Amino acid sequence: MAKPFFSIVVPVYKLDEEFFKECMNSILSQTFGDLEVILVDDGSPDNCGQLCDEFAAADSRVRVIHQENQGVSAARNNAIKAATADWIMCVDGDDWIELNTCEILHDHLQKQDCDILMFRMLRESNGKGTVLECGLEHKEVYDLSIPSEREYLYRRVMGVSVDQKSYSPVYYSCDKVYRRSMLVENGIEYPVGLPKSEDKVFICKCFEKVAVLHHINDALYHYRTNESSVCHRYSSNLDSARMQLAEVLLPIAKRMDAELAELFGNPSYHKISDDYARFIFGTITDVLYLKYYHKDNPDRRGRRRAALKLLKTEPFKSVIKDVPYSSLSSFSKLKKFMLTHGLVSTFCVLSMMMRKV
Repeated sequence: MAKPFFSIVVPVYKLDEEFFKECMNSILSQTFGDLEVILVDDGSPDNCGQLCDEFAAADSRVRVIHQENQGVSAARNNAIKAATADWIMCVDGDDWIELNTCEILHDHLQKQDCDILMFRMLRESNGKGTVLECGLEHKEVYDLSIPSEREYLYRRVMGVSVDQKSYSPVYYSCDKVYRRSMLVENGIEYPVGLPKSEDKVFICKCFEKVAVLHHINDALYHYRTNESSVCHRYSSNLDSARMQLAEVLLPIAKRMDAELAELFGNPSYHKISDDYARFIFGTITDVLYLKYYHKDNPDRRGRRRAALKLLKTEPFKSVIKDVPYSSLSSFSKLKKFMLTHGLVSTFCVLSMMMRKV
């Protein structure tokens, strides 16, 4: 059988069956059908593994990998290794894509040489889709041999805002298509064992090696959110997960700084490390909201004491102290003031009110 143009990677674990079927229908009904779908049943304890086999039996373009539960990073890594196409896409099993996604991406890839083609995604919540604004220009070709363009992408992937302009993150996996040879030849893989933000680490590593990134404004990917998702559930280990993420990201930030310092001829360059600190400062809100001050926290009486102890733990202690007020938004300035003075409960109440709004 001829090599397909796209390999679409779909990790499968405890998916809503209707969402999974909707996802697969959006992929298998593409107007450009020269593709393969690699489903990775990551030891799902429900009926998802059987559904994977049924999709494969009904469509020869679908391949299934059954494995013991190892997490989404291992699932994606194994799928990329098994892929046969030159271009890799990642789709989460409870999301969906526009029916002409592959056709649009194929047409752009035929015209523009690049290592990554990035498009826009929509956040779907309560039946409403919102196009995310990532701050990259339509049909813009980012040549990373140009120091200023490399710097911009490094700053965007390490943080969310640049020069106090806030955008949606560029470190999602599912709004990009990747040249497989770039991933394989540079040994770029998802970090196995990292419980949160594996996408961010993966995209950081991609941006370090990519030569050309092409961006288009077409909104092609639908990212489904709901209150029962992992992004909203109580997480008893979120503090340790964020500490682990900080440990993984810090050497990447320092490596990026060193590279840009050489390119700009400025030995004291440290903007990426500053962006790293602001990002870690931002994760403190998630830890407080999804662990200590979450409604499902079993130790509500002791949450303030535990939260204050967290704020005195590295790297959180340093970033609260060292992130300058001048680099923060108005709300983040208020957050720094409150956390510096131990007003953690007041901050969490205010933060939860703003989240609801």
